[in-house]
Amino acid sequence: MKATAPVAAELTSPQVNMFRLQRHHLIRRAPQKDLARVVGEICGAQAQVMSAAEMQIAVRVDCTVEEVRKALWKDRTLVKTWLMRGTLHLIPAADLPLYTAAMSTRWVKPSNAWLKFVGLNETELTGLVQTIGGALNGHPMTREEIIAVAGKGQSEKIREWLKSGWGGFLKPVARQGLLCFGPSRAQNVTFVRPREWLGEWRDFEPDAALLEVARRYLRAYGPATKADFARWWGNWPGIGNAAWSGLAGELVTVSVDGLRSEMLAADLPKMASAKSDQSVVLL
Repeated sequence: MKATAPVAAELTSPQVNMFRLQRHHLIRRAPQKDLARVVGEICGAQAQVMSAAEMQIAVRVDCTVEEVRKALWKDRTLVKTWLMRGTLHLIPAADLPLYTAAMSTRWVKPSNAWLKFVGLNETELTGLVQTIGGALNGHPMTREEIIAVAGKGQSEKIREWLKSGWGGFLKPVARQGLLCFGPSRAQNVTFVRPREWLGEWRDFEPDAALLEVARRYLRAYGPATKADFARWWGNWPGIGNAAWSGLAGELVTVSVDGLRSEMLAADLPKMASAKSDQSVVLL
């Protein structure tokens, strides 16, 4: 949106805080049956530390951490994978195709410096990503089992990168929807092929997927600027401009304590009427 766009409303920080608390189900917890829906509404729970993700969900939903684990590994209504900022998240299984489409290689390419560091060119990396995705055989596989298949013919440096607990080459595989986490096997994490593990998969057009993710972000975290969204997403070049341009007809400019930002026009009435609640949120 243009910097000169008229301000549709003057808002205060308490109004915005209350709106976000409501959207995040932090005023009143949602029922257990809505567990996956709530995780979707907050655009996923960051899961670099799994216990923290379980608690993020349990404070928003009337459930136990054991029920979160059940949703992940038994019911498979949640899925764990690398998403925004290259970090681990839990999201609804039904949303994984949307997020991976939005993370299409149309938006991000490996830097030449990184490719030189790992000893691959872009074509070789693309081939390795496809090889790793193809190595998954329908059953949960550990890193070592994946390396035994996908590491054949690769240099020792590449094989070491495949072992990395930070994701290394597995992150671009996950971004393309070719890999997600499976249940742990003793002390080892495992990985599965999402289309087989989840059972259903719907393809999305990448540009439309990006707009839908940005729309959901604003519902949960708005008002925000395109720079805010870009940082949340991972600072990919052009991603904020593309999202805000695509949503231009749905956005209004607001002022929050004198600072301009954007929000969905459809949310403005609820934002403007947001009032403080007597519930204890933090103690």
